[in-house]
Amino acid sequence: MLALSRYIFRQLAIGMVFVAAGLACALWLSQSLRYLDLIVDKGLSLLAFLRLTALLLPNVFVFILPISLFAVVLFTYNKLATDRELVVMRAAGLSDLQLARPTLVLALIFTAVGYLLTTWVTPESARSFREMRWESYNEFSGLIVREGVFNEVAQGLTVYVGERESHGTVHSILVHDKRDRQQPVTMWAQSGRIVEGPAGPRVVMENGTRQEVTRGTGDLSILEFDRYTLDLVSPRTASGLGRGKPREWTMRDLMRADRATLDHERFVDAKTELHQRLSLPLYNLAMALIALACLFSGEFSRRGQTGRMLLAVVLGVAALGAALGTNSLTLDSLARWPVMYLAPLGFIIASLMVLAAEARRPWWGRHAVPGAG
Repeated sequence: MLALSRYIFRQLAIGMVFVAAGLACALWLSQSLRYLDLIVDKGLSLLAFLRLTALLLPNVFVFILPISLFAVVLFTYNKLATDRELVVMRAAGLSDLQLARPTLVLALIFTAVGYLLTTWVTPESARSFREMRWESYNEFSGLIVREGVFNEVAQGLTVYVGERESHGTVHSILVHDKRDRQQPVTMWAQSGRIVEGPAGPRVVMENGTRQEVTRGTGDLSILEFDRYTLDLVSPRTASGLGRGKPREWTMRDLMRADRATLDHERFVDAKTELHQRLSLPLYNLAMALIALACLFSGEFSRRGQTGRMLLAVVLGVAALGAALGTNSLTLDSLARWPVMYLAPLGFIIASLMVLAAEARRPWWGRHAVPGAG
């Protein structure tokens, strides 16, 4: 009996690897095309491009694992039924629970993998992707600040650099900052570097001067500095939790987010992200059980299981629609967050009830007339 379970598990695992890899490659290719300008226009190396776009894969796997598992379970068990292998296994004494056990084990494994992805790997990769993308743009393209021209990098902020080296260092930096209209400032430095800071891009200047005119008196004030840091974007008013988007925050940051330190929109985004990370992995188990419930229910037919396959596809699409729809509902009102868990749990419970009901029926009683679907 154990050998038959291993046989089914091996087919499921092999199919899962191929389907998930195929979907991942397709989605990775579609996503990576958005960043081809880094190679074509900006001179980014192919290796660096592959490293950058590889950081997109964890977020892709969160969504393709349930779909892959669903497709593999449908295909494998339908093939076993078509080849009459299920009939032989049942005749050998395997119950529906024993036949379903390899799928349940695989589904629980990928549910755990899903939680690992959503709670740790995906936010880390999203943060690394943002930082690496900025470094790539800054080092290879000068997107924010181009050499030899006056760049208005933000409203009221103009930056000029005389020369940019390949490793990112810039020379002869001139900055005119009039974002505070009451106190404009002009800075010059011999050299510096544009880096990614907590609030966004910033320029670190070395060996320069800072000049400003004192309001009211008109006196010119000059300050010499060895090192001076200027944010190229206005600092965000949010707390330290506001670094990057909520999808880049750690689970601890999301759980500690409160209305006192965040505006309403950002608070809702943070809590929605938290519940999404905790609910999405449940669809691995839900999708696998939907496929099992549809294939194991009803009478056996020698003409195939087309009707059950179609029903499984309809229910699988409904489950995926629920995964996307409940997220939108929560964005409108945080009071609806339980729906994000009720949707996958509803499919899981309903599928288990169907499987339990079928398990109480003797397998020989499921042979229907040849025309049964």
